[in-house]
Amino acid sequence: RNLQAPPLEKEEARRMMGELARNREPVVDQMLGEQSRHIEYNQYLTNHEKHAVIALEGLGVPGKVNQDWNKNYVEDNPYGLKLEPARKACGAINSKNWKSYLGKKTHFPDFVQFFEQEEKRLGIKILLQTYGPVLMQGSSGALLHGSSSPL
Repeated sequence: RNLQAPPLEKEEARRMMGELARNREPVVDQMLGEQSRHIEYNQYLTNHEKHAVIALEGLGVPGKVNQDWNKNYVEDNPYGLKLEPARKACGAINSKNWKSYLGKKTHFPDFVQFFEQEEKRLGIKILLQTYGPVLMQGSSGALLHGSSSPL
């Protein structure tokens, strides 16, 4: 028995995402814009804060309830640990050395800084054409992560 939902057409998916964004409660935008916490904690655990905000919004959970859940996750997540503060970029990554930093989680803020600068310089289309093929090689686990996540 096939338990999968039928695939959404691109236009239908775009319409649904646009509708969610238009009807989004300000508190949800505030949580999604929050950048004071790092993407990992306790050296190897992944911060799923943003994933949960989006998932709860998509399920129709009111913004205040979503915010309460988020606050609890930040302070006392399922592992009983607090999320860590965001780390600062140190400018370590550039167009000549970026490949040597792949897989090294300690430089996430530097990757964000580097790719934001590259997007401004190249535009999104050329950025994806230039860096996408190499980055996609290591992304299959990350791409499939959501299919095994409860939220």
